[in-house]
This record gives sequence, C-alpha cells and structure tokens, in this order.
Amino acid sequence: MTDNNKEKLTIAYTSLAVGVVIIILGLPLWWVTTEVYRAPLPYNRIAQLGFMQPNSVIPVEIVWLVNNGNVASSTNFLLQLKANLKPVSSDNMTIINYEVSTRTGDKKEMTIIKENYASLAELDHKLNMLNSEPRGFRFYLLQPIQMKSFADGIYVGIFRSTFILMEDGDSYESVLPKIQLVTKKIYVNEKVLKNTISSILGVREKKADVESMRAIRSTDSYQLSFTLINPEPHNVLARWKIEDAIKVYLDPFLEALKNYSKFSIDSQVLYYSGFSIKPLRDQITGSFYLTPTLLPRVINSIESRLGSHATSNPGVNFILYIPETRFKNLHIRMSKNDTRMTYSFISPRWGGFVIDSKVHNRTNATGIYDVNLKEAMEVFVAHLKLLLGIPKISISDDKIVEFGKSDIGLTKWEYHCLLRRRTLENVASANQTLTSLAKLLEEITNIVISDRIRELIDLSIEELDKSLHFMRSGDVIKAFSHSKSAVLNSEKAFFDSSLLELLYFPSDQKFAVYVPLFLPISLPVLQSLYYAIRFLYRQRKEKPKEE
Repeated sequence: MTDNNKEKLTIAYTSLAVGVVIIILGLPLWWVTTEVYRAPLPYNRIAQLGFMQPNSVIPVEIVWLVNNGNVASSTNFLLQLKANLKPVSSDNMTIINYEVSTRTGDKKEMTIIKENYASLAELDHKLNMLNSEPRGFRFYLLQPIQMKSFADGIYVGIFRSTFILMEDGDSYESVLPKIQLVTKKIYVNEKVLKNTISSILGVREKKADVESMRAIRSTDSYQLSFTLINPEPHNVLARWKIEDAIKVYLDPFLEALKNYSKFSIDSQVLYYSGFSIKPLRDQITGSFYLTPTLLPRVINSIESRLGSHATSNPGVNFILYIPETRFKNLHIRMSKNDTRMTYSFISPRWGGFVIDSKVHNRTNATGIYDVNLKEAMEVFVAHLKLLLGIPKISISDDKIVEFGKSDIGLTKWEYHCLLRRRTLENVASANQTLTSLAKLLEEITNIVISDRIRELIDLSIEELDKSLHFMRSGDVIKAFSHSKSAVLNSEKAFFDSSLLELLYFPSDQKFAVYVPLFLPISLPVLQSLYYAIRFLYRQRKEKPKEE
C-alpha cells in the first residue's frame, strides 16, 4: 500500500470515528440535555374527579321532650320526615343528604325541662352545656306547660338547636312542615348552595342570584378598612374611637371566624372629601336624600381617595360619612315617592356605607362631635356577614319563627352554614382547576412539569379526598379545612411561574433555532462520512484483484 493510500485510509477512519461519536454520543446527549422535564401526573385520578359527588351529609336529630312521649308512635313520623327531607342535587351532582334520627329526652334533659326556665334562650344555653354539640342540627319538641313563655311556634337558638311548640291535641305530623322549613331554608339554605355550585361550574343559562353576586370570594385572608369621611372639618370636628369600637364590637365576631380566615384591619380619617354629586331635595320636609341610582356614583366619587394597600388580599371598605351642613338629614330612599328612610347601604364585593345624619343635631358649642360607633359598628358587622357569604334569611311567614340573638353577631348555625357553602365552593373550584390544568398540560407538551407541580397536585387531590370524607361523615369544620387546603394547592400549581417558561416557544419554531446551529456542522460531517465509506468500500473491492 502506497503512502498516499495510507494517508487516505487514516482520513477515512478519522471521519468514521468523528461521525460515530457525533451520532452515537453527541445526538443522544443533546436529546437528553434539551429534553423538557415532565414529572408524571395522576391524569386518571384527575379525570375521576369529574364524576365525584360532593355529598354533604347533614344529621337531623328529633328529641321529644313532651310529657309521655311515645317512641313507638314516632315510626310513621320518622318515615314521613325522611320523605320530606330528600337529597338535594345541583347540575347532576348530589350535594346534600339528610340523616334523620329520633329519640326521647334523657333523664338530664327532662330534669332541665322541669326547672321551667323563663326564656328559651336560657334553655338553649343550658341544653347546649349539657349535651355535646351535634354534628348536624337538633330539634326539641315541647309543650306550653313546660315553659313560662314560648314563641309562637318555632324558636331557632344561637347554637344548632331549634325548639318547636306542640299544642295539646297536635299530631306529630303537624310539626313536619316546621322542621322542614327550618332545615331547608334556615339551617341549610338549599337555594344558595345550588346557586353556588352552578356559579362555580359556569352554568350560564341560570340567572345569577343576589347572594353569589354580593359575596366576596373565599380566601385565606381579608383586609378590612374603616374610613371616617368628614368633608367640613372647619364646621364639625368629628372624633371617633375606632380602636375601642373594633375591640368591643368587631373582635368577638372575627374571633368566631378565626378558623375560617384571617383578617387585617386598618383605619383612616379623610377631610374635605365630599360627594361629587348633589343629593335630591324633598320639597316638603327640606331634607336631602339619595336614590339607588345615585349610590354607585357616590362610591365612585370617594373610592379614588381611599388609597390603596400593598396587599393581594381582597379588601372590604366600611365608610362612615359625616354629611355637609347644607345637606339636612341626608338619607337614602328607594324612590322619589317613597317616604321610608334608611341611612346605610351595602355595595356588592366592595363594602358598606353608613351616613351619620345625627351629627348636626348633636354637635356641641365648640363644633366637636363624638361619633357614636355602636350603631355604625352593628351595621358594619351585618354588612360584613353578607359580604362573607352568610346569607340573609328571608321567610314568607316569618311571624312563626323567632331567632335567638348572639352577643357577637354570629350564631353557630350561621357559621356552619357559611362553612358548608364555602366547602362546596372550594371542592368544585379545586376540581375545576385540577381538570383544566391536566387538560392544558396534556395538550401543550413543551411545558415543564416540575416535581413541585406534581407534589402540589398530589397534595390537592389528597386534601380533596379528605374533605369529601368529612363531608360524608357530617364534620363540616374538618371538611372545610381540607377543602381550603385543596383549592389553595390547586391554584398554586395552576399559577406556578415554572409552567410559563416554555409555553411561548412552539415546536415549529425549534427549526429556526436548531437549523443554523446544526446545518454547518452536519453537512461536512455527513459529506466526510460519505467519502470515507465510499473509499473503504472501494479499498475492499481492490484487495482481491491485487492478490
């Protein structure tokens, strides 16, 4: 073999070695290092969430405290009550199941009844101290002779017990409509729960209800802002002890909601910030008033002056307005011809507004006015209940129902009603978020799925399962806690910034990046491989001829 052939053979082997290294090692290494990491997700488990039933079991216990109560006679009554308290469904999902039971009062309960308390409020407190709070709701059946005074039919206590009067000669079936009324419309409020599910699932053909439009979305923390607006401090120097009022009237209410959410509070006083609109004047009385059509303009005129807070939490504004001296007895009317007056209104998902028109009648000689915050704070607490989603109970025949009044402004059954509503809302929202995220990740294959995303999704599914378990067992407090964790983790996974890193880099644009990089390298390598293989093939053919 000549030296020229040896040199060509060396070049051929070198070309083959370079080609083999690039093809066998270089390409796989490039593929592995540029591959989009996608942690395995439980797609099948997420798909099954669409068929889940957020079934909340509500135990209803009937306790006979009537004299000579016969349990045997309650069989038909129990069957009829179960027939009246049917499961509640919304959008092909069972959301409420009632678990009905009945018993006679035990010795301790009958002993308490014989003490003949003066009011049902006292009896409610005494029985609540005696018995552990029920998982659901309890109804006590009484006779007039067992109490010194009684409401006309139904007394709904501040815990989770209701007292129903049975007149002499009344059949047990006569209390069925009363139990059904309290359970469905007061304790559970089925209409609100149905509308909540429909709103979360986006059922557009159904008309939005007032409760859903008014309530602020459920979140882990809220910002409460109290503002005193005094447009004429040179005429009236209003002073308010807001810190003391918050401790007395608001803190007990918020303490009862500590397991529901966190609340941050701030306050401020604004001077020379009046309305940008002129209220209407009553020609007969000379007083001024606002109509519902003017109220949005009132909010718009002051909202820009309230300032902003460096927080991502939903804000709730409470405004106490001191009217100008020229606006005598400023109030709110539903229409021009309506003589009924009110001094407060609520703005959906924004806050509450109170007009203190008593200022000009109570200002002392020095022009100093000490604001009476008792009335204003009671209104603000009522507004906050509605904004948080605690529905206002409206019964057509409200004369037969008397409600116990809680010192903190929130009863136990209202609290549980709020938790039940928010639990269903959280479960539906987490389910929808996980389903949308799984669909998105399946369709767009170049999105990075990190181990953190997988852990958040797994944790959200686990919390959903726990929430559904406690809903079926009737423990609404634990069910809400786990549902809140489920929706928070699902939203963290959905809005994680790592999902956006390669979202706007479509696959067809990879050619525009890789062609200028690999084409100058691949062509010489492929060409040298071609010549090397051809040279070696010819060399192999020429060897037999030489021999």
